[in-house]
Amino acid sequence: SSNDSLQAALNKLVNDENVLAVIGPVTTAASQFVFERAELMKVPVISLAPRENLTMYGSYSFRSALTLRDQISRLAKFIRSDLGAKRVAMMFPENDYGWDAAKLAKESFTREGLEIKHAKVYAPETTDFNDPLKEMTRLDIPRARAEEVCPKNQVLVGCVKSLNDLNPVL
Repeated sequence: SSNDSLQAALNKLVNDENVLAVIGPVTTAASQFVFERAELMKVPVISLAPRENLTMYGSYSFRSALTLRDQISRLAKFIRSDLGAKRVAMMFPENDYGWDAAKLAKESFTREGLEIKHAKVYAPETTDFNDPLKEMTRLDIPRARAEEVCPKNQVLVGCVKSLNDLNPVL
């Protein structure tokens, strides 16, 4: 099992290699497993897991990664303050991590005064986001936005030269 592998690796590092500290693991489950054993072995462990509810075990457990809440909160501030945006769209995977991120994003975006215009859930194994992004920004229906194109040979305020020049709608 993976716990057996973790235990064997920790034993080797501490007993055979005489390490003074361990950096890792990166997952919550592995971190908590190693935290418990490292406490008994009196070896500091620095977890790289960003999970909110990472349980620490005594004085030998540490975390290095920002929590998901910290990351999303900073992202919301950046979007509002640095980019000056007022509206956002978000995409997230349909798994626990994605739903946790979406919930935290909604809280952070609302706190920063950002309006969520679109939210799209995708299968975790997805690798191509072209179609959902076009759909969210309405670039999938350029003919419906034809009124945003300037009349031929005229340059007017508030219109673009061609359908290819349309900006995303958020």
